[in-house]
Amino acid sequence: MKCKCETACEHRTSWALQNPGRKFVTCKFYNPNSSMHRCGFFMWVDEDMTE
Repeated sequence: MKCKCETACEHRTSWALQNPGRKFVTCKFYNPNSSMHRCGFFMWVDEDMTE
């Protein structure tokens, strides 16, 4: 899968308090410290398990 930058996406795991352990794919240039995405591509790959 490629993002809008035409580079391969990265599979990652969220460790944020709102979504701990959730899997997602995002732009290779995603910065987890600022949550900024270079091209804005982001997609959850699992279902939300929190209520």
